[in-house]
Amino acid sequence: MTERDLFGRLIRSMPIGVLLQGPGAEILVSNPAALDLLGLTEDQLLGRTSFDPDWNVVHEDGSPFPGYAHPMPRAIATRGPVRDVVMGVFRPRTQDRVWLLVNAEPLLAPDGTVREVICTFSDLSHRILERKRLDAMRDDLVQTLVHDLRSPLTSVSGALDLLGMRAHGDAVAADVVAMAHKGVARLVRLIDSILDVDRLEQGAMPFDRRAVELGGLLAELVGLAGPIGEEKGIRMDLRVDAALPRALADPELLVRVLDNLVGNALKFTPSGGTVRIEAETHAGEPAMIRLSVVDSGPGIPEDVRGRLFEKFATGHQAGHGSGLGLAFCRLAVQAQGGRIWAESPPGGGAALRFTVPADRAD
Repeated sequence: MTERDLFGRLIRSMPIGVLLQGPGAEILVSNPAALDLLGLTEDQLLGRTSFDPDWNVVHEDGSPFPGYAHPMPRAIATRGPVRDVVMGVFRPRTQDRVWLLVNAEPLLAPDGTVREVICTFSDLSHRILERKRLDAMRDDLVQTLVHDLRSPLTSVSGALDLLGMRAHGDAVAADVVAMAHKGVARLVRLIDSILDVDRLEQGAMPFDRRAVELGGLLAELVGLAGPIGEEKGIRMDLRVDAALPRALADPELLVRVLDNLVGNALKFTPSGGTVRIEAETHAGEPAMIRLSVVDSGPGIPEDVRGRLFEKFATGHQAGHGSGLGLAFCRLAVQAQGGRIWAESPPGGGAALRFTVPADRAD
């Protein structure tokens, strides 16, 4: 028995799905586990590409998972591995959805081009369903917590209004009441942030995804943030590729993500520094647009960078920020088919970057 025969026998016996795909993301070889997990016959699977609309694939939040964002085309575009992508694939034979953890590894020719891609995937369905059950329980707890917090805050706000009327003419008392009102408003915003993050995690936040011209949107954002930066001695800068296509995104959600990232950058950039917003076609993923908020602050410590987008994680420096704003950014970007990450070179400064799909009608 040759080494190739042994390798083929090993692949066929593996309990995880294995596919070999060509440079156009077409499926060349599959093992029995792949056929079983996908609910397809070999004839139905071989030759099919990742771009076939009949796949009916979704993210965990239920939003569409377009073919160009699948791990295999991404591995072909970037010529690098794509790891641990969760995909919900509809199986027509059993009329159900299987949740798969997918990895893609490109095999390069001597000239650096992609010759083939090995795709492996395992069944995550039981873990996903259990997590959804726990998420539902948590959602009920969050709703109860929010209700329990809102009720006393309404009473406190009413009492402050009454105190404010009685403090008429007393400047010191009026200042104390105004400060208390700001504290209540901050708590209300925090509660709203908790709700927004929870809705995104549960896939319950509605989206109005449409073609968005980014040049005007970003110029307006810089115009609004500019005076805030000037007060701190920070210069705002904007760089937009001349041939940038329109984004396919919810414009309101996109503005909220950018607001969070710009506000975060302004918070940690010292006087005399700069905050720059960039928009360009993502070189590694041609169907995606990369947006960046780059600051000249002290940078992000390595131990913080890996958990920057987790809920309740701290910001650039230990002890700063609730983490809800950046957690919202991560969930909002992922829900629209993009990804978000942080970069911080050794010399200082930080770049928070994320991708959004380009409007393919352009």
